[in-house]
Amino acid sequence: MHDFTITSNEMTEYIQLMMPTIGIFLLWSVSHYIAPRLYIYLCVPSTILGFIMTPFASTMPHCKALRWVISTSADNINAMIVLFGTWLIMVIMRINKKTDN
Repeated sequence: MHDFTITSNEMTEYIQLMMPTIGIFLLWSVSHYIAPRLYIYLCVPSTILGFIMTPFASTMPHCKALRWVISTSADNINAMIVLFGTWLIMVIMRINKKTDN
C-alpha cells in the first residue's frame, strides 16, 4: 500500500502552478453563464415582434459574437477539464513514483 503524502512545499508549488489556469477557467465559466442570458435578452425577445425579427437578429454582429462566446467557452471548459484530469493523474503518478523509491 502506498502512502500518498505531500509536503507543504509541494502543495504550495502545485497551487501556484494551478492559479493562472483556475483564473482562466473561471473567466470562461462566467462567460458561458452570462452569454446565453444576454443572447436570449438581446437576440431572441419573447414577443411577437421578437419572433418576426428573428431572421434579422440572428445575423446581427452582437448576436454572432454571443453565439461564438457560448460555443467557444463550452469547448474551452471541456478542454480544461481534460487538462486538469491529465495533470491530476501526472501528480498522482509522480507521488506514487516518489513513494516507490
